[in-house]
Formats: sequence, C-alpha cells, structure tokens
Amino acid sequence: MLRLLSFSIILIGTMQAGSYAQDRASPFDHDRTRRPAARRTFANGWLLNDLLENEPCFLDRDPYRFALLDFETQRWPVGFRDYLVRGQDDGPAAGSGSGAGAAAATDPSALLTQFQIQDVFAAETYNASGHANTLILQPVLPFPVAMPGLGDFFPNHIIRPTLPIISPTADPDGPLGVEGGLGDLTVLDVGVHPVEGFGTLLFGYTAILPTATHPQLGRREWQFGPAAGLVYKEIPKTILGFIYQQPFSLQSDAQQILIQPIVVRQLPDNWYFRWGDLNWVFDTKTGDYKLPISVALGKVLTVGNQPINIFVEPFYTPEGLRSGVGGDKWGFKLNVTLLFPDKKFGPLLGGLFGDCCCECE
Repeated sequence: MLRLLSFSIILIGTMQAGSYAQDRASPFDHDRTRRPAARRTFANGWLLNDLLENEPCFLDRDPYRFALLDFETQRWPVGFRDYLVRGQDDGPAAGSGSGAGAAAATDPSALLTQFQIQDVFAAETYNASGHANTLILQPVLPFPVAMPGLGDFFPNHIIRPTLPIISPTADPDGPLGVEGGLGDLTVLDVGVHPVEGFGTLLFGYTAILPTATHPQLGRREWQFGPAAGLVYKEIPKTILGFIYQQPFSLQSDAQQILIQPIVVRQLPDNWYFRWGDLNWVFDTKTGDYKLPISVALGKVLTVGNQPINIFVEPFYTPEGLRSGVGGDKWGFKLNVTLLFPDKKFGPLLGGLFGDCCCECE
C-alpha cells in the first residue's frame, strides 16, 4: 500500500510538471539531456538545490506568474543560459519584454530588437508654401551591460539611432528653395533599470551627429546631453510615461529639450491605441516651442514568419501650441516596424554580424 501511494504521488507530480513546461522554460544551449527534469523543477517552483549546488533559488509558487529571484548566472553549473523562465500570459499582447506582441512593440523600455521605417508627410507647414516628406530609419538595439557594478543597476541598455532622409523640404517658393538629403543623425542610449511593482526607469545620453547634407536639413553641429525616461506598467493593458532628452551644442550656445509623451492602451487581437510618438520641442535659447497633437492606431501582425508593427499617426499643431518660425502644421506618419524577438546582442555589438552570443529564446 505504501509503495502504491508513493508511486501515485510521483505520477501526479510528473503530470503537473508537464502541463506547465512548455510555457515556463525554453532552452538556450545544445545540451538536451537535462531539460525535461529541469523544466519540471522550474514549473512546480521547488527549491533548486539539486541543480544549483546549494545556491538557493526561490520561485514564486503562483501557478500563473512567477519570477526567478536573486540569481547569479556565472556561478551556476545549470543557470540562466540553460533555461529561460517566463510567466504565463493571455497571449502575445499581454506581456512586454521578450515577446513580439503589441505590448512589447509599444514599450520603449522593452528588450526587443526592432527596425523602424517611418514616413512623415507634412501637408502644411507654418511660414512655408509647400509640403514636406521625411523618411526615418530607426533601429532599436538592446544589449546587456557587462560592466561589473553598473550591470547590477542597469542589467541592459538600449541604443536607438535615428536617421532622417528629407525630400523635399517645405519651402519651394522661399529663398532656400527645395532641398533633399540626409538630416542630422540622433543616437539615444539609455540604461534600463527595472523597478518591481512600478515599471522601468531609463537613464543615459543623447548625441546628435552633424550628418546633414545642407544647412536647411539640420543644425550640422555636434550635440550631446542627458536623457532619461519613465515607463509605468502597473495599470492592466496600459503603458504610461515619457522620454526626456536635452542635447547641448558643442559648437554654439544652442540647446533644446525634447519630450516624448507615452500613453498606450492595448486592445484585443494585438491592436492598440496610443498618443503619437512625435516629440514636444522646447528651444531654451530662443524660447520657441512646438507641441504637436498626435494619436496613433496600430496593430502587430505576422507576415509569413516576420512579426510587424504597423501604425498610422495623424498629427496637428495648432497656432496656440507653437511659437517661432516654421514647424509642421498638420500631416500624417506611417510606421512599419520589423520585430526580431529572437535576436539578442552581446556587449559591444556582439552577435550583430555573426551568431547570437547571449540569451536567445
């Protein structure tokens, strides 16, 4: 009877482990000999002394969502490079971070590799008689922070270069005529600091490189300054926050403040509605400002095997929300973003031109 009872307990435990294993663990390396047992242990949330050589790792016993706490991967014989632990959610749009759903695609702090292609059409511009069109190329590249000490506070950082390609400008009848070419390249680099029960804090820098091919297309001065951001994620299906940049010219006394508001509401079937991603611009030298009103409706879908984020964003800047010369009055932005949830990079662009050298799902 005792043997029969022991066998029943073992059988029930094995069946429970199998019901969660696919959602809870994903292998990284090529060693397949230990995965079934390890997945069952992760899924049921036991103390992993048998795998970690007395390095205790506690897992939340919540059957729907749990996290791996207080881990040091470099000391584990079987560690985070062997298994990815993730919580169960309601679908691709329910979580933000490692997936390619709408929540991750609209979260500026998500560790999701992306390549954004945006076309901004300004149908009317203040103090100009023509229309303008700008093509924007913007990769989003997350990297782990390998520096000892700093990596404890910023386990990852995100680099976001932005290159505008302008053609034409909005002043065909003015003294400058029509111009087209490259604008100044902007690089935003922020460390990602997760805050339990809140969301994410971002700290870093912004740099503007003088790549403009004509004075009408950019300031053509080296600029550098601080950047910060806040992303609040505790409201279900909602993301709130902002990104702040303040580049200072290294060649003149010019400086600006750029603020990107973040308000996103997730909708069913990977649709979302959000405040647009256009920056509010304040020129601290002249006092000029431009505060465009913009909203966007978008969806994350899969074409073939490629996840794509598409949104359309109309914008309008009324007279009362601007001062100074120029600036777009109204127009539209179309965004197509290629999402690469399985592509991760190591420190110093490792994996960018070769095999992935860090954790990949």
